[in-house]
Amino acid sequence: MTVFDSFAQQVAQLMQQATAELVLPRYRNLVAGQIDTKSGPDDLVTVADREAEEWLTPRLLALKQGVCVGEEAVAKSPALRDQAGRGTVWTVDPVDGTHNFVHGKDHFCMMVALLEDGIPQQTWLWHPLKEVLYYAKAGAGAFRIDGRDIVRLSVSDTLPDIEQLVGEGSTKFLKQPFRGEFIDRLKHFENRISLRCAGVLAMKLAGGDIHFIMHGTCTPWDHAPVDLLCREAGAHAGMSVDGRPFNAAYNEAFMVAASKTIWDQLNREIWRGE
Repeated sequence: MTVFDSFAQQVAQLMQQATAELVLPRYRNLVAGQIDTKSGPDDLVTVADREAEEWLTPRLLALKQGVCVGEEAVAKSPALRDQAGRGTVWTVDPVDGTHNFVHGKDHFCMMVALLEDGIPQQTWLWHPLKEVLYYAKAGAGAFRIDGRDIVRLSVSDTLPDIEQLVGEGSTKFLKQPFRGEFIDRLKHFENRISLRCAGVLAMKLAGGDIHFIMHGTCTPWDHAPVDLLCREAGAHAGMSVDGRPFNAAYNEAFMVAASKTIWDQLNREIWRGE
């Protein structure tokens, strides 16, 4: 597959090395002092998050110069996030799904994206436990790479009744009274799930297993990969309120759905309450 060229392979190899050396040895093996909190008691960070990002950052910049906007770097220096929408930017989420990682669950991954002026151009999502890479390039498609087995991804083409849609709606960062209204509207969805990992959700949506992802805010390191992987698999994505295309400069509610029809339905019923 020519789209997965030597540059893309080098990034993937760096991610695989980082997880093998710095992340997986801590899986189900964290000790006191290796887990910390950031914005609140459920916003966890570990020594694996910090060391993996610190290891990756200079190596990614050596492949392509720019700015690296990593989740843990922004936690230390919040102003760094303001650079996500300008010029060439790498985003890094060293352990997406840290809460799951800390509690020994398997829904976690590493995500890297390459952006130009806030728009995702390439993205890599590495599931280290399954040893599977998800890769997308703007205009070239989305792929699941398992060793030598390379499969082009495609979202679900079914259109069930809206109450039967499968997906996740996160209320994090939504404010009252809308947060309460959002929760009440989601109760009508019998098949809603909660994985606490944007990357694994994106893998499932791009692979046709779920229909939607709704998040109350977006971050460059989480949603640049989610946006590009899902769109290149045929999904529709945009800012939840007005439908603008994703840009890493935004800090607003974001939604992706398996089709424009589903996206519009969810926008009307969940976000606008019509």
